[in-house]
Amino acid sequence: MVEKGIDIIPDADIMTYSFPCQDLSNVGAFHGYNKGIDKDSGSRSSLLWQVGRILTEMKNNGKTLPRYLVMENVPTLLSERHIGNFKSWKSDLESLGYISKEFPLNAKDFDLDRIFGAEGVQIVHLSGLVAALSPDTSRFCLEIARAAKKYGTRISFDLNYRASFWVGREQELHDIFSEICSIADVLIGNEEDFQLCLGIEGPEAGGKDIAAKIEGFKEMIRRVREQYPGAQVFATTLRQVNNTNSHNWGAIMLAGDEWQVVMPREIHVLDRIGGGDGFVGG
Repeated sequence: MVEKGIDIIPDADIMTYSFPCQDLSNVGAFHGYNKGIDKDSGSRSSLLWQVGRILTEMKNNGKTLPRYLVMENVPTLLSERHIGNFKSWKSDLESLGYISKEFPLNAKDFDLDRIFGAEGVQIVHLSGLVAALSPDTSRFCLEIARAAKKYGTRISFDLNYRASFWVGREQELHDIFSEICSIADVLIGNEEDFQLCLGIEGPEAGGKDIAAKIEGFKEMIRRVREQYPGAQVFATTLRQVNNTNSHNWGAIMLAGDEWQVVMPREIHVLDRIGGGDGFVGG
């Protein structure tokens, strides 16, 4: 886009877009990213305004704008801290001829019987970040898991514990996570996730000499399987932080009765956010 400009954008009826959420999400704030989406902040999340620049250039150069724009991002976009910028963004879109509406995720807005029954979705993945984000998103994930189980759709669940999400909701979230785990087919989490979400004993969270503790991780996974026998696959990352830009990463998985272990090796890190999601996607 920087080199070739708007000419590489084809005519389209629908354009989907978004921007990095680190600088306005609760998770980003947990890691110290809080610049928000101010136009002059230079933050990753401020890339939102580049979308406006692209659309304006398209209009000024006679290109046909998409009839519909679809954006997804975190609920904190509508919080007191960021709502002013969000209203400015909607005003910019209005000046381009768009009418904007925003909707929070709600399972009632989706025809789950059609998705899992008639269309036959084979697998659904749920993240513990979304499941713990708010009471609404907790119910959203639980209802999706229940509907998927009803139709025999495989359920993958990454516990992804974040301390700030659980404050004041510990028992509520423990019960929700336990129910999702009880009907899941694939469970993913590190030593901290399994201990703090489910109360299952494991190795020291974030400890050193991870490679020497493989048997401890195996024992933890065995305990998870005993408590949630309906799952067939259990996986966890093996992470050790040497310093900000150097981590040791590996992984361990139990599928049926077969273990797969990738011993930790050093990797160079630019930004650790999303590393666990990359593991899950792989």
